[in-house]
This record gives sequence, C-alpha cells and structure tokens, in this order.
Amino acid sequence: MPMLFLVCCVLTICACDTKKQYSSGKENKKTKISFWNGFTGPDGQTMWQIIKKFEQDFPQYEVEMEIIPWSTYFDKLMVSLGSGKPPDVFILHENELLNYVQQDAIRSLDNLVSGERGIPVSDCLAPIWERVTINGNIYGIPLDCHNTAVFYNKDYFRLLNVPVPEKLERHNFFLLANQLTVDRDEDGNPEKWGFVFGGSVLKHFYTLTEQFGGQFLDRRTGKCLIDQQASQQALQILYDAINKHGYMPNPIHDGSNLWQGFLQGRIAMYAEGIWMMNGMKKLASFEWGVLPYPQLGNRAAVWASSHVMCLPRFSDTIDWEAAWTLLTYLSNHGVTWSDGGQLPARYSQLSSPDFTEKAHYPVFAAQIPQVIFGPNDPNIIEIQTRVEPCLLSAMSGQQPMSKMVDEIKVAVESILRRSLD
Repeated sequence: MPMLFLVCCVLTICACDTKKQYSSGKENKKTKISFWNGFTGPDGQTMWQIIKKFEQDFPQYEVEMEIIPWSTYFDKLMVSLGSGKPPDVFILHENELLNYVQQDAIRSLDNLVSGERGIPVSDCLAPIWERVTINGNIYGIPLDCHNTAVFYNKDYFRLLNVPVPEKLERHNFFLLANQLTVDRDEDGNPEKWGFVFGGSVLKHFYTLTEQFGGQFLDRRTGKCLIDQQASQQALQILYDAINKHGYMPNPIHDGSNLWQGFLQGRIAMYAEGIWMMNGMKKLASFEWGVLPYPQLGNRAAVWASSHVMCLPRFSDTIDWEAAWTLLTYLSNHGVTWSDGGQLPARYSQLSSPDFTEKAHYPVFAAQIPQVIFGPNDPNIIEIQTRVEPCLLSAMSGQQPMSKMVDEIKVAVESILRRSLD
C-alpha cells in the first residue's frame, strides 16, 4: 500500500510538471508580426532600433522585418496581397495609396483609428492626413513627412566672401547662384558650381510648377498640364540653370553623381531631401547648414511626401491586434524615427524639445505649411517612370524642350485615360 501511494504521487507530480511545461510553453509563444518596407539606407538601421525597443516593451510579440529595395518592393508587395499571405504591416508612399485602394488591397482603418487605442487625428499633420483619407475613409497612418530644402557649404561661402542669406528668393537666388559659380579660365567649364537641383528632377518640377500657381495633372479631365504657363515657367528655370545661366553642372555631361561633387566641395548649394541628413553628418568634411527651399514663383511651395503604414485588406494569417499595436507604436515614436532622416508626422512630436533641439531639422519642419505633393493617380509609378528621364534629357539639352513637352503630354494622357476608364 505505501508503495502504491508513492507511485501515484510520482505520477501526479510528473503529470503536473508536464502540464506546467506545456502551459508555460504556450504562454511564452510569441505572436509574430511581419513588417515590410524599403528602408535600405541609414533609415533602416534607425527602424531596426525602434523594432528592438518595441519587442522589449511588448515581449509577447516578435517582429519579422523585411527590407526590400524600392525598385522591386511594389511588385513583390502586390503579389503577396493577392496571395492571401501579405505582410501584416507594410509601407507605402502617400501618393501610391489610391492604386491599392482601387484594387481593394488595403484595409480601411476608420474603426481602429476611432477605437480605444486609436490615433489622435488632430495631432497628425493635416496635409498628410488629407492624403491618406480617400472617399471619406482612412487607409493609412502617416509615419513621417519628408520634404526638401537646400544644403549649403559654409566654407565655400566664406572662401568667396559671400554672405549667406536667410532665405532664397527670386530677387537674390539667380545672382547668388552665379556669384558662387567659379570659372577661372572662362572656358565655359566652371571648376565650381553655385547650385544644383538634386535628386529627382520631378520633385523640383512639381514644386516650381505649384510656385507659379499651376499643377502637372488634372485627373478630372484626364489632362496633363505640362504645356500650360505655370509648367512652362518651371521648365524654363530648370533648363536655364544649365544651358543659360550655367550655375548648375549638366547631370549627363558633367557626371551623374552631383551629390558626390557637393560632398567634395565643388558645389556651393544642393537642393535635396531631408533623408540626406545622415549622409551629410557622416561624409561632409566641411561646415554646412540648411536653407529653406528657394521661392522662385509667386507663392511658397516645397515638395514633400510621406511614408504611410498600411494593413492588408485580406490575410489568412494576420493578428489584427498585434499589427495595430505595432502600427500605433511606430506612430508614437516619430521623434526617434526622425534620426533616420525624416520629420515626425505628429504636431506634438514636432514641438517636443527632443526634436526642436536637433540641428538643421527645424528648417525642414518650418516648411510644413508650404508642402505640396506629387500627383495622386493609380498609375503614378508608371507616370513618374515615363516622365523623369524625359525631363532630365530636355533639362540637359539633349532634346528640344518643346519635343519633350509633346512627348510627355501624349504619354501621360494615355495613362490617365486608362485609369479613368
């Protein structure tokens, strides 16, 4: 009898231990959240740091972040959205949302935004919030705002004894750009240049067109307005920068990597996006600063975009609570995310000392009331792919401006008709 009692006790203890181990294993199992983005630069490292902190704050979750180059990102994303096994959270730019909404590929977030754990809408940047609201529904949460300004070489200005203006306007811009262009032997090939419209030509074209009171597209009528007066004034400035005034090197004839030329001290001012901030901090060997984007038209305007966080419309695997937890966490950590070269998308974060005390960032932030966005069309990626090389070719003098205008107008209106059908 004592022996039987002992055996029973042992079996009971083993059973309890087994149940405890099973229960513990089940409780400790983490919910995985897949997160896709195209942050292949320093911004990716910043995002990894935020994700690690998220996993510490929410140990029940494990984030599987996949960073995919933007060149292949959208094709892979669209395939995944159609397969029923998309990422739980993914990034789009604000002007790409319409395409995914029309294909019923992303989820409306209205009930989540207005829920107990919702996003304070009044705290989000109004211009971007308008872009994520389509047909009265919310389809994305802004992660950031990224606009353009002018990086400048303070040592360059000092060397030529040229005062740095507080801002660049039509009355001083062209004089200053030419004053900072150095052609010692007067052979037409300057050793140093005054200004560069850097990166994508399109964002400068959009900006200048809006400064002159125009737009590039009218989606209601399916018209491309590149032949209208405002667009023509914008194109003339970009063309004259190289071919008439000569303060900007030709992107084709003088080397395509103009950013490298700026870092090497051969260019005084370089207009580019806030995302280049970390590159400046790491690579510039001179003292530098940031000026607001030049106002060359009748009103202030500066191109901007936003990375927007989205959830899939259909998924076989998603845990909606986990996905929303990550999405709101990222929205709440905009100041940390700004270290990757972005502006927070929340007013409270923009005004916080942790952000306002950062060098150079306030210049970009001060331009938020003037931000404009590129066209919002379901086929915007195709439009931009067609237009960018044509603009660059005409700007560089490789083809007549009038021919480029006709070519772009025909191509873009053909694409617009397709999206309006």
